Amino acid sequence: MKFSLLSLLLLVPATAFTPMLPPTSPIAITGSALFSAPPLSKKLAKLELLKINSNSLTVPLIQDMADDKVFVSKDGMQILKYHGSYMQQNRDVKGKSYQFMLRLKQPAGLLPPDLFRLLDDLSAKHGQGDLRATTRQCFQVHGIMKGDMKTVISAIMNIGSSTVGACGDVSRNVMATPAPFVSKEYQHVREWSKVFGHLFRPMTPAFSEIWLDGEKAATMEVWGSEVGEKFDIDNMMRQDTGRGVVLPDSTEPIYGDRYLPRKVSRVPTTRAPHVQARYSRARHVCCLKIAAQNALSPSKHAAPLFAQLLVHLLISSGPEVHAIGVLPYVRLTLNPSSSRLA
Repeated sequence: MKFSLLSLLLLVPATAFTPMLPPTSPIAITGSALFSAPPLSKKLAKLELLKINSNSLTVPLIQDMADDKVFVSKDGMQILKYHGSYMQQNRDVKGKSYQFMLRLKQPAGLLPPDLFRLLDDLSAKHGQGDLRATTRQCFQVHGIMKGDMKTVISAIMNIGSSTVGACGDVSRNVMATPAPFVSKEYQHVREWSKVFGHLFRPMTPAFSEIWLDGEKAATMEVWGSEVGEKFDIDNMMRQDTGRGVVLPDSTEPIYGDRYLPRKVSRVPTTRAPHVQARYSRARHVCCLKIAAQNALSPSKHAAPLFAQLLVHLLISSGPEVHAIGVLPYVRLTLNPSSSRLA
């Protein structure tokens, strides 16, 4: 039995809209033409080459973190973004004074009590003594010295959280309404936020190699433990449906060695998508409207299909996705028994 599960809208900040944009209407998605890869440019940008030569986000950051300098190299600074951090200057100090900002990944703003206590302690001991709550529903810790980065990140990873994918050209933190409603639609919103957060995580071992000395984290990410096995996400992300989006890359089946051309954010919601997008402050926002029917839980087959659709839309638009205005409203009808787009 076929049922409508989700509606997808890719949009940009309201400030980018102009009266000249033509009206759009729902379009049907059929066949494999949707997932045809665009032709590659003849010459890759320097950043793209850096990502390819980084050995899955490892080089040169692993060398930079091992030396006794108080900063990382220019290339290392770019790779560090994928690990959830930016190198910054302390503006209150004259001259060059390097420090680091660390951003967490918290799908739907998930914040267990033990994580908050840990962040409070880490910010006091290794940061500037405060926590910053962002409009992306996650915390940032500022003022961390390079020599303390490994201590801070490993502590966060070992308690069941992460900074992976909080920055860089990947899927960013998945936002959802903070309203504590208990209706089935809102329960699905929160669950889908965790599904997307786990599905689109970078799979490179660089994070454990650099921050955990190659060991596994003591505790699995909280959201991953809740939805990973339930929806068989690790296996489903590698399921090649022949549409050219699951890549022949043993490390990153969704991202490949170049990851994304730009960052992307997603916002599951039960209401008008622009309400959530207004708070995202991201250049690339994908809003997914939950339209639960008969109170059904998300089908495990939907995850890889949306992975293919979202990645295709982003890659097809390339770095100018923020300038194309509003894409047509897309409604997907899923057949969970066949794992195919209808």
